[in-house]
Amino acid sequence: MKKLLKTFMLVLVMVTAVNLVPVGADTITEGEMEPGISPMYIVTASTASSFQISGNVATVTAYYDSFSNFDHANVYIFLQKDVNGTWRAAKSDPNACGWINSSTARMDSFEHTMTFTESGSYRAKFVYYIYNKAGERDVITEYIYRNHTMK
Repeated sequence: MKKLLKTFMLVLVMVTAVNLVPVGADTITEGEMEPGISPMYIVTASTASSFQISGNVATVTAYYDSFSNFDHANVYIFLQKDVNGTWRAAKSDPNACGWINSSTARMDSFEHTMTFTESGSYRAKFVYYIYNKAGERDVITEYIYRNHTMK
């Protein structure tokens, strides 16, 4: 009888614990994810973002892959500079440091370059909008930070 009661209690605890674990992309807040844990998306299989500096030239690359229910994607890339604690467009003309990319390919990548005109702390902001055929979307935002000294 005690063994049966212990088994029942163990099963009850396990079932309760499983039901308390949040599941789905809408439960993941940007920046709070533990290393090695991936959110569950409805259409996005993976994304990869890159921000490299060579000399005075910044190169940003965005990549996505999606599941078979994919319809289209919009990927926004912004290069920003830290100005007194506030992130601003890296150039006075925002069109020179921001790009809008659209695709109907299930897997695609986009690359852009910008020449730095001053030293400072920079970040690349990537916002992926990946849509499925039912009109639902995943929204994924990624940031990469770099410091740059003019050469």
